Amino acid sequence: MTSRMAARCALAAALLGVGFTFGCNGFVGEWGILDGFGKKFQVVETGNTRDQVIAAIGPPVRESTVFRLPQREGYEALFQEARESHASSFLYWDTGIDEVAVVGLDAGGRVVFKCRAGT
Repeated sequence: MTSRMAARCALAAALLGVGFTFGCNGFVGEWGILDGFGKKFQVVETGNTRDQVIAAIGPPVRESTVFRLPQREGYEALFQEARESHASSFLYWDTGIDEVAVVGLDAGGRVVFKCRAGT
């Protein structure tokens, strides 16, 4: 093995090591199953207050009175569920490329809906 090839192998091994070491803590954020956000999002439950949600997963990137996802096709059931939840506001977190996490709050500021979806 030439020294140049050995250096490339060492670099590849180092990059894989970094990926495996930090992957489960959000290094690979596009992979929802590996990110730290997903673990935090799982603790959000119906009935939690807005403050409890933000304490658990951090401040949202936006808020709206309208439920939106990166696409509607394929997510009709989530749109229906959001509508039936009677949420009056929705908090949004960007969790990857064209992927969002959403928490719906009722007029009293309590969780009545949550989902994670993307294209």
